[in-house]
Amino acid sequence: MNTPYSLKHVLANRAWDRRSYPFPHVVAQGVFTEDYFATLSDAFNEILRAGLREQRHGGRLSRSMVGYDAFGMTFCPEYEGPFSLFMSRQLHDMMAGLFDVPCTGHINCGIHHHAVESAHGWVHNDLNHAYFVDYPSEDGVNVVRHRVCSYAYGKVFGSAVKPRQLVRSVAMLFYLCNPPWSPGNGGTTGLYLCKDEPVDKPSAVMPPINNSILLFQCTPYSFHSFVSNRNHPRNCVIMWVHCEKAEAVARWGGEKIIEWPTRKP
Repeated sequence: MNTPYSLKHVLANRAWDRRSYPFPHVVAQGVFTEDYFATLSDAFNEILRAGLREQRHGGRLSRSMVGYDAFGMTFCPEYEGPFSLFMSRQLHDMMAGLFDVPCTGHINCGIHHHAVESAHGWVHNDLNHAYFVDYPSEDGVNVVRHRVCSYAYGKVFGSAVKPRQLVRSVAMLFYLCNPPWSPGNGGTTGLYLCKDEPVDKPSAVMPPINNSILLFQCTPYSFHSFVSNRNHPRNCVIMWVHCEKAEAVARWGGEKIIEWPTRKP
């Protein structure tokens, strides 16, 4: 995706912290320059002002994620606003490079909004199948097109194009438009040693501090969850880059790749 923003010009903090507990992940605060972060925040708030929809809606924050108590919106390939940097080759390659994994240029990026007292998520990893329909692009980046192909199930809508099956490889959460956070507020991203840990008692937490970022490779062991927010909304950008299925199978085994729940796409 073409974007007017250059990562080297808007990146403020290059001293990111690589942590190993409870699984390998990377965190950083003060990620972007004040000007660019303000631009992102203004764009996010503009989307919020458009309102929340209880039914799935492609152009607004809506309850589009079954079983997940949050409002979400996915960016399409035609998007040209400030969040286009997140769907650029620049950020894609940086994410892949952080974990030294070969990725294909396929990106799923959107935003999440958790209203106050949203329910806990569930402890899971993101090692899921993902489906794309390729289209020509100058930089080789393909952004997911939900109206053409179901990301989770591979069903093609109104087209004879064959979907391409990939696997999520690296995940990113970037936090913005959140009130000042203090312990006890909740709204964190919990990190877990195993799937059986109580969701409200994670081994480590990533607080939703504005202009901070969390990245991790999607593995059978990268267990995480949203932890309920008691006092304030929780907002973030969410993004995945992807690898070939054969790469994921060779690395983790085919049985480790998680199938999506069976339902109509």
